[in-house]
Amino acid sequence: MNITEKISLLQLAVAANDRAKATEIFSSLHDDARSNRIDANHLLGELSSIYNNTSNPFFSSEIKRLQNRLRGKRLLGADLLRMTMPPVGDAQLQALWNDLKSLERSYDSDQGELQFSSKYEVCEQIGQGGMSVVFRAVRKKDSRDVAIKFLRKEFFSSETVCERFRRECETTKKFSHPHIIKVYESGLHMGGGYLVMDFHELGGVNTVFKESDFSLKFAMQTAMQAAEALEVIHQQGVIHRDVKLSNLLLNKYEPEQNLISIKLCDFGICKSDGRDELTRVGSVLATEFYSSPEQRNNPSLVDFRTDIYSLAVVIYRLISKKYFPQGVYPALADLNQHVPPALDVLLQKCLDVEPVNRPRSMAEVRGGLVKIDKELGHEV
Repeated sequence: MNITEKISLLQLAVAANDRAKATEIFSSLHDDARSNRIDANHLLGELSSIYNNTSNPFFSSEIKRLQNRLRGKRLLGADLLRMTMPPVGDAQLQALWNDLKSLERSYDSDQGELQFSSKYEVCEQIGQGGMSVVFRAVRKKDSRDVAIKFLRKEFFSSETVCERFRRECETTKKFSHPHIIKVYESGLHMGGGYLVMDFHELGGVNTVFKESDFSLKFAMQTAMQAAEALEVIHQQGVIHRDVKLSNLLLNKYEPEQNLISIKLCDFGICKSDGRDELTRVGSVLATEFYSSPEQRNNPSLVDFRTDIYSLAVVIYRLISKKYFPQGVYPALADLNQHVPPALDVLLQKCLDVEPVNRPRSMAEVRGGLVKIDKELGHEV
């Protein structure tokens, strides 16, 4: 069977989602590449076409592995050329050096693909954002379900987006806290970055907060746990900047047991240690409904008080079950008779348009919430 026939069969196998047949063809093409029975440039083009037309992570991974092998074979001659060619200008030497480094990276990436495939089996897509896609996967060593966030393919060539994703991985791995998402590892896969986290089947608080069982007590518990998580990251010099209901994952939700536990997730647009050169002035990266006025108007200058504002919006949503798109928040006591005046006072302070008038720290916010919760008791 020639290469053209193999490519045609591979296209059919991918279209039919036939992993067994595709695996057989990939294996044959790898053999062809190893034995020089192949036109690398032609096959790279054909594989790119198949890659761009599939969203299946298994096929994408196998295509990238074969592409990396082919690119390595195509560049191997550069090393010999470097040793035998006559002296050339600096520009030519630099171009040749770049080719050699590309070869080195392709082999590193290929090893990463093999390592990833040996550790995880990707099962199904469970979410997506502007720059990433999240899949449920199984960790093979212990059959544990995990969530894996992949950078979207269209951003692989964006240095800014790749750096932001790398920073998210670096930042999230700092924390070990019962109300912050647990991260196991990060690395490179399919030509882009990935982040392996705990899998939470229940999803975010946004999926349950409108249910009749979601009481004022649950709203307060959620708010206190979120405030505790935000206090921890602020102490480490990290500002989340995207606090919202869907970024508070349900670890436990048992209304009959009066039990709720959440974990803060998604550090994709966090600001760490004062660094924010990746945010263009005037751009709004966070979900606008939850973001503070200063984050909407001048996002590069925000500090921890933007998270205080966003948490207050979250609490309003949890208790009122409503949106207030104009940013004007009425007294919660008018919407829920069980809300004590002290909570309204605290939230109005958190929602002040001027950051300087908000609480001095997330610890102060959490302390206020804890005091109010004790006064409420467990009846509501």
